[in-house]
Amino acid sequence: HKVVKVPRELILSKPETKLAQLLQGKGDADDVERMEKQAPSSPFILEMSRDCFSCILDWYRYGEMSRTSTVSTHELGSAARALLLPEEVIVNGKKRKTAATPAVKVANDLVEDVIHKWKGFGGFFAKLLEDVEAHFKVMSDMKLDKDLPDLSLDEFVLPLWTEEGQTGVWLDASNVGSGARARALALRLEEKGCNCSFSDTALHVRR
Repeated sequence: HKVVKVPRELILSKPETKLAQLLQGKGDADDVERMEKQAPSSPFILEMSRDCFSCILDWYRYGEMSRTSTVSTHELGSAARALLLPEEVIVNGKKRKTAATPAVKVANDLVEDVIHKWKGFGGFFAKLLEDVEAHFKVMSDMKLDKDLPDLSLDEFVLPLWTEEGQTGVWLDASNVGSGARARALALRLEEKGCNCSFSDTALHVRR
């Protein structure tokens, strides 16, 4: 996790939000209990990308957000709901709903159902996240070396499918062996701050 220092006064300026409530010892009982056990100087741990949190901080500072391509609308909406931001915020100059629509709720339920039936998902997803992080670490280090050519490492590619044979086959059928699992995996990655897209045979992950 990366540590981002934020003035206490800034968070408390929006007392209705979850972070402000936690600073005041209010809100969800489990969260408050966890906060009470921490040292005063201990940081909050938020499961979101740094770029997504920067958007959230924009709202605290300026009352609106500036979203870049490194943050998916799904991740930003999920973060805004989790942190109890208003149901409507301004993003890139336009009003956007943060509340989950019925369609989003149905999609989330479907994803949860797929993952619930996916034996070994936790371990598979944790390993995938490690591979993604390692890939972009390499990419970052290479960009610092001006003598190296552009190796087009701006995305992590997870091969899913081969068109060999008459019908084609899933490369890792025990894990990503269906379109539903592939979509669920992409959505989980987007919740971690990635931008995902599909080609005919692979899942492409960008940061």
